[in-house]
Amino acid sequence: MTTGELQNSHPPMLKCLPYADLLPKSIDSRYLTPSLDEVKAKRSQLSLAGEEDDGSSVIADGSFPRSTIDDILPPDHDLREKVSPQLAAYLSSKFVAESRDAYVDALRLGDTRGGIQALETGLGRLEKISRYDAGVAGIAARIEVLGSLERPDEARALLHSLRAAIKKPVVEPPRPTLQRSEPYIGHSTKKPQKERQDTLYEEEYKNAHMMLDAATWSQHWELAAQEAQRLKLDGAIFEQYRFRSPEQRFERARDLLNIGLQHEHRGYAATDDTRFRHLGEALTTYSRGCEETELHHSYMELPQARLTSHDHIDCSNLFFSASRICIYFHQYEHDVLPPDFPCIPVLTELDWAHQALYFLERGKARALLRSIERYSEGTVSEQNKMTLKDIAWEIRHMVSSGEQKNSSRILPPSDCARLPESAIMERLRIRLAWRHTMLGAQSLATGRVSRWWEAGLDEMLQAVPGDIAIIEYGLVQGKSPGLLSFLITSAGVSTQWKAMRTTSILDNIAKLKDLIESTQTIHLDKRERRLGTQIQDTVKYLSAELLSQFLPDLRDKPKLFIVPSGALAHIPWALLLQCLDLPTLNHSISIIPSLRIWYGLHKLSQSKPTAGQESQPPPATIICNSPRRSDGSDRDIKFSRIEALYIARRHQTWPMLADMTNRETFERQCQRSTIIHLSSHGTFNEESPMHSNLDLFQESLTPLDLSRLAITARFVVFSACLSAYSRVFDSGTALSFAHALLGSGACAFVGTIWVTGDVASLVFMVLFYKAMMVEGFTPSGALADAQFRMRNFTEADKNHLVDDLLCLFNQEAEQTGGLNTIQQYVINYRYWIDRQLRRYDVTDIRNPWSWAGFVLIGYGESHAYPHSC
Repeated sequence: MTTGELQNSHPPMLKCLPYADLLPKSIDSRYLTPSLDEVKAKRSQLSLAGEEDDGSSVIADGSFPRSTIDDILPPDHDLREKVSPQLAAYLSSKFVAESRDAYVDALRLGDTRGGIQALETGLGRLEKISRYDAGVAGIAARIEVLGSLERPDEARALLHSLRAAIKKPVVEPPRPTLQRSEPYIGHSTKKPQKERQDTLYEEEYKNAHMMLDAATWSQHWELAAQEAQRLKLDGAIFEQYRFRSPEQRFERARDLLNIGLQHEHRGYAATDDTRFRHLGEALTTYSRGCEETELHHSYMELPQARLTSHDHIDCSNLFFSASRICIYFHQYEHDVLPPDFPCIPVLTELDWAHQALYFLERGKARALLRSIERYSEGTVSEQNKMTLKDIAWEIRHMVSSGEQKNSSRILPPSDCARLPESAIMERLRIRLAWRHTMLGAQSLATGRVSRWWEAGLDEMLQAVPGDIAIIEYGLVQGKSPGLLSFLITSAGVSTQWKAMRTTSILDNIAKLKDLIESTQTIHLDKRERRLGTQIQDTVKYLSAELLSQFLPDLRDKPKLFIVPSGALAHIPWALLLQCLDLPTLNHSISIIPSLRIWYGLHKLSQSKPTAGQESQPPPATIICNSPRRSDGSDRDIKFSRIEALYIARRHQTWPMLADMTNRETFERQCQRSTIIHLSSHGTFNEESPMHSNLDLFQESLTPLDLSRLAITARFVVFSACLSAYSRVFDSGTALSFAHALLGSGACAFVGTIWVTGDVASLVFMVLFYKAMMVEGFTPSGALADAQFRMRNFTEADKNHLVDDLLCLFNQEAEQTGGLNTIQQYVINYRYWIDRQLRRYDVTDIRNPWSWAGFVLIGYGESHAYPHSC
């Protein structure tokens, strides 16, 4: 409602640790100080099932001021004083990690300006350190920040200094050593020499890795090729892969991404004779990185994890980059098709457009997909326990016959290096399949029954109906920014790659949200007209960048599904469609995390009994707070309780008063309901999205609470501000109420992506439920119909809505013997409906800030009610 806001509170650190919200960023954790997110990620794996810390161990004393960099470094006027190289390296790695983390976090929340400011602040700190010590870590950190700021020329100017610092390292004074006896020294004469050799090798590897990363950030592709040769990363990838140290997988992903980028840019700069060869090498490298990420996810990551390796910025860019190369091959008609392309693992799609979609889909919203898989497996009846014989049978079918033949002869470790790379990968898959199954990380059904999450891409595409269009995006950030776009219809797949500065799209998304929410407190007509013009210009820009290229194909598709990437999930897509010249004025629009999740929910909705087969309205749970607080004072947002009472009586029930109901009763009721509707205040927690809350019950309801429930509802409606807002990742993963409910068994979720007025929410919900219950619309169709009616709302429509509410409430008051029953939920309803609502200005209802913020996330194409309810 109007008082909804972003929650800026900072919860105690130890309380947040068991629920890691972020993956570690692309920082070399082997020789740089780990970032806060890396510590949180490791801590969450160790204590996933542990109890929450109540914060009592955190002691905050405000009398101690916070330390700053000025407290550590010498004064500016005293440049003769030296700084320890260890301190300079530590501070450099700390500041670059903090600035990059703050930058990516700001982008996930749509705050591009805040992200740029975080990088500029970090750069200023790094430049201050460089005045005292121009060490390797400091120069590399400045290059990374400059690259993130899209200033490659300045970053390239520092490469010479970085190379010089590596060749001439800072020599520290020797430390005093204790004298030891001769027998001890004689006993260990060979050990120090071996340790020195190992240290030298590690130092060389670290320096080459650092130079490769710096060269790619500064877009110096010749130097990147030289450093890649030093690292010998073009050789056997899987042979060098270390499963014993999974924390190095992000360093590994960055290496492969850097190698692929230098091949790719050499291909674009080459002649026609060698262009496809260089781009093919880039695709091979990207594909290897995708496979390694997939192996980690499938066999080594926790099944309950809310984030996976795919959500790391470097890992997601591997999938985006592979898709980008395939789009180039498709556009320029590469004469080698994917099955004939020499790549490990073997490419399986028949053309390059489908292969590009395959790579993009493979990295999309994998944590949510696994949650829906677990729910689907949990609904399968008569699951039998697996014996060792069943496990062996399963694994023999998980690998190909060729893999079984190659793994039949066990070789000593010394002979493994001579194996071809394909054989090494096959042996790893078999070994990890055994490990994965024996640990019980993922349940395997007995028998080779067909499961929807194992469907191939062609099977999913064949399930797309003729009246549906699916647009899938990949928002690529980092060293090669741009936008991937796919249009999926029953006629086929069309692709597009557009190299661009993605910050311009992110800036306009954040600007649109700020403009929309600023109108809630503006009452001057001139200011409103000026804001309306700015909103219209912003919407036109986003529509031209994201939808205009698909206009001809959308004319005959009344149903549209959007698969977003990153902050594209925060766009009011219904508002963008108004800028297109479409014959249908009320397209139904749904947000879906991935094509495979669309296919899975489509299959699950077909397996559930449809509402048309039921003789009575489906059971519903309607929840709101009582009109008065415990101290006797009146609550605000009066119309939210009118909304809850109206919807409950249409379902022949009464609202559940959350402040008078315990949490256990709510959970039992939700497991028996087909529809769940909540009306309350909503807040979004920036620091910990899984602790965002709805102001219900004695303890607020959070996405973390909902993720632990088994939801049987077809769809869930949260009439609360920011209830559909989320912390987003480029991979399509999001942390929010909607995604927590989808992972717990819900099919569709309706909420708002910004602060919405109290009266606007009431009008929308009345129109929304009337469209489903009376006119027979599906949830997505009812959403589009309600928004269409609000865009054209008139005084007659308002009076008709007021009369309906009064008629219903007056009848209920007569049937229940007076106003006492009604006043348990709404006090003095005649005043609020007949006086306040009847006098409300309908122009505010017609404005986009009243209706465009409502979105449907999930699958809303199955009917929730009988057509003649």
